[in-house]
Amino acid sequence: LFFMKKDKRTMEYMNTELLENEEFVQRMLEDKSMGREIVFGMIRKNWRALSTFPDKLRGDREILMAALKQDWHAMDFALKDEDGVNPFWSDRDVVLVAVRQDWHAILEMDKNLWPDTDIVRAAMLQYAPAIDHAP
Repeated sequence: LFFMKKDKRTMEYMNTELLENEEFVQRMLEDKSMGREIVFGMIRKNWRALSTFPDKLRGDREILMAALKQDWHAMDFALKDEDGVNPFWSDRDVVLVAVRQDWHAILEMDKNLWPDTDIVRAAMLQYAPAIDHAP
């Protein structure tokens, strides 16, 4: 952590597995002098770091989108509501990023998004029978 405080570019050389260590990540996040850029640096280095973030950060759309750009499975780590539902599956732009990576993401999205032609087209370009899953 000492080196991170001196030069945030140190992140480039960090072992990616270290960013999946909740204790290490929490210590980095506790230091407010590191700023929000450290959060995005961790996500760029290892999208799975999202799983170790506190609820406030796991519920941040911008942070989630940064992780999603690497792997749509980042949705598994997004903050869930009191019913255990990931509200981002109802967010058109978030879902579109996920579906563009893997058509299977369409199976997770809120059913109210099925009429969105951009999302359905993105899934069908990968697997035409994806439309068969429409409600």
